[in-house]
Amino acid sequence: MTGMEVCVKNCEMCIQACKNCIVACKIDSPDLKGILEECISACKNCAEECEKYDHDHCQVCAQACSECVEVCEDLVESL
Repeated sequence: MTGMEVCVKNCEMCIQACKNCIVACKIDSPDLKGILEECISACKNCAEECEKYDHDHCQVCAQACSECVEVCEDLVESL
């Protein structure tokens, strides 16, 4: 896989993790903590990969993922 292919794959995984997290929050899932931790991991991976590229959209994505990590970590701490 090329660098950008890895980046796209990480973004796709991050999107799915965030979707799962939204659903879990909506239904107050008993597995919320684990789902949040998966989202944190996926967002960290995505942010780290996107930060490697100078494209504006990659930098915006990396920033959004970093912000998501902070919010999810705060939610985990509040559980």
